[in-house]
Amino acid sequence: MLRRTEQLLHGAIEEAAAVVRSALASGHRVTVCGNRISGAVVAAAGLGYDVFLPPGQAGDVLLVIMVGTPPDDLLGVIQAARDRGLIAIGLLTDESLALREVSDIVMCVPAADAGAARLAMVAVLRTINVLISPGLFLE
Repeated sequence: MLRRTEQLLHGAIEEAAAVVRSALASGHRVTVCGNRISGAVVAAAGLGYDVFLPPGQAGDVLLVIMVGTPPDDLLGVIQAARDRGLIAIGLLTDESLALREVSDIVMCVPAADAGAARLAMVAVLRTINVLISPGLFLE
C-alpha cells in the first residue's frame, strides 16, 4: 500500500518537497496544522517541524494534515494563510478533500481506514524529508 501511495503521489510529493526546500533555504518557516492526529503523524515521521499559529508571513509554507473530516474553521485558517502569501500544501484523505479548494498542492492518500491513512502520510512526509535535504529536519 505504501509503494502504491508513493507511485500515485510521486509528482505532488516532488512538488511539495521543492516548495518546502525553497522556503526553508530562503529563511521561511513550515507551519503544520490539522487535527490532533496531525501531530501524531508528524511525530511518527520524525520531522522537526515547528507548530505555531497564527500562520506566518508571505513565502512560508502551511502544511495541512487532515485524516478525517476537517473542522469548520480550518478552511478559513488556510484561506487566511493563503491571503497572507503562504503556500498551502494539503496532505489529505478522501474525507478531507473539502480542503482541496484552498490548497496549492494536494496529496490525497488512498487508504481504506484512518490507520492506513496515517501510515501512508508518515511515508509521504518521510519521502519529502529525504527529497529536500539530508539533515534539514532530522539530526
